[in-house]
Amino acid sequence: GTIAFPTNHTKIECKCAVAVLSRFLHNWTRICIEAALDLVTYMVYSHDLGIVFSYGLDPHGINTVYGFTDSTLTPPVSMGANNAKMNGGCIAANAKKHTMTDTSTTMAELVEAFNASQSLVGVRNLHTEMGITLNAPTKLYCDCQPVIQVVNGDRTMTESTRALDLKLWKVRERVDVQEISVIWCSTVDEQSDLNTKALPTRQFRYLRDGLNGYGLVMLHYPDVPMPEAAIKRDELIEMIMEYDNADEEPT
Repeated sequence: GTIAFPTNHTKIECKCAVAVLSRFLHNWTRICIEAALDLVTYMVYSHDLGIVFSYGLDPHGINTVYGFTDSTLTPPVSMGANNAKMNGGCIAANAKKHTMTDTSTTMAELVEAFNASQSLVGVRNLHTEMGITLNAPTKLYCDCQPVIQVVNGDRTMTESTRALDLKLWKVRERVDVQEISVIWCSTVDEQSDLNTKALPTRQFRYLRDGLNGYGLVMLHYPDVPMPEAAIKRDELIEMIMEYDNADEEPT
C-alpha cells in the first residue's frame, strides 16, 4: 500500500511494476524483495519528478482530453494500460491484468480500448458538468491497426473477436455517436506501452516524460530547470528525430 499510493497520484510510470509486485503478496522470495527495493530506490531518486501541466503548449488544444491505450498478450491473462491526458499532463491512468484470457493480440487490444473508452467518457461527462463545451470526439490513440479497423466497422470480426460482442459494440457505439475517435499511433510513441511491460531505459524515459508532461515543457522552454531524473532535452530531440519515420502507418 505504501508503494502503491504514489502511483495513483504522481508516479504513474510505476503502475506496471506495482501491478507485478502485487501478485506476490504472500511468501515473498529474495527476488521479490530485491525488486521492491529497486522500485523504492527509483521512486526516491525521481521523487521530484511528478506531473506538469502547461497552458497552450499541448497540440490538442487547451483543456482538450485525449488518451492512449495498449495491451501486451501475455497468457494466461494479458496486461493492459490506458491513460487520459489534458494540457500536456496525465490526469488518469490505469494498468492491470485483464479479467479474461485473450486469444490474440487484437482481442487484448480491443479489451483495453473498451477500458480506455470507459475512462475517457467519464472525463467527458465531468467536463460537461463543469460547463466545458465538447465540440469533437475525444481522440484515443492505439498502435494496433486491426483494432481500429474493427472498431470503425472496416474489418470483419474473426471467431476470437466475436467473443467480445458487448464490449466491442459499446466501443463502436461511442465511435458512432462521436464520443471517442480511435486513431492509429506509432508504437514508439504509444505512451500506455510504458505500463504494459518492462522497457529499455532509454525508451522508458522517453515515454515517461511524454506522459507526465516534462518533455513538452522542455521542448518549448529549454531554459526552464528540470529535475535531475528527467530526460535531457538533447536526448529527447534526438529520439524524436530518430522515431519520426521509424514506424510508418500501415496502408
